Amino acid sequence: MTFVIIKSRKKQLYKKSRGILNTQFKDFILSVASSLTTGYSIENSLKTAYKEMNILYGEDSMICGEIKNMIHQTQLNIPVESIFEEFASRSDVEDIQIFSAVFQIAKKGGGDLTKIIKSTADKISRKIEVKNEINTMISAKKFEQSIMNLIPMFIICYIGFASPELLKPLYGNAFGKIIMTLCLGFYAAAYFLSKKIIDIEV
Repeated sequence: MTFVIIKSRKKQLYKKSRGILNTQFKDFILSVASSLTTGYSIENSLKTAYKEMNILYGEDSMICGEIKNMIHQTQLNIPVESIFEEFASRSDVEDIQIFSAVFQIAKKGGGDLTKIIKSTADKISRKIEVKNEINTMISAKKFEQSIMNLIPMFIICYIGFASPELLKPLYGNAFGKIIMTLCLGFYAAAYFLSKKIIDIEV
């Protein structure tokens, strides 16, 4: 049970880090789109975006590390579409992967790159805003869910400390152990079901 909870927690932390990268990426491509609008090349737009993201999120942020890597790759004459494709594959973020695919089509098709990037950036921005609004609305429910998940364990620990003789009928014989094992299974099922209910995808 502990292993499953730790694994679930690691998954939550990974998902949170991907969410942070997604938000930072949104600001990054909005910056790139703005620079392209003023006539900058995509390579110079990356440099401008790095300066802005450095101010906004700090040099140690995930997006600054990615942009720095992109700038280095452009200096090695690697095509920008290949750079974005590699970033999208490594990021494991759907919006970044969508942007990469759109960017490649725009480059190969000779379309209005600035307009396409701006349009895609605006759509990703709106999608992230909806996600943030949903998270804000259900934040209280998430807190309640966390408390409710801890209450059963707290009760067992409290009884075990205050009146251990009350637990003997539950853990002192085979029938009691079977019942408590079933209860543990129901608790685990309720835990993961509650996580799934509040995990709303947009």
